[in-house]
Amino acid sequence: MKQAAPDKIFLEAPTGGKGATCVSCAHCPWMAMNGLRNLARVLETGRNEIVIDEAVRERAVRPIRRLLEFAKQRKQVVLGNNDA
Repeated sequence: MKQAAPDKIFLEAPTGGKGATCVSCAHCPWMAMNGLRNLARVLETGRNEIVIDEAVRERAVRPIRRLLEFAKQRKQVVLGNNDA
């Protein structure tokens, strides 16, 4: 990312040390609960739906769209954007 946008300042997410709440998301027991079976079950049953305010959703979708556009411009394949 730094090579693609050298003029930007990138902040690393805390993965340990002072002020960190966990060691790493890759080793988080809560994140480990997210798997394809659980995702499929949620999509099939509609259970455990998370409802958020529309204004929050609109703000959250902007960076996702920017990320997908960035990947598209760089001709990167991004799975999960309905193109796969």
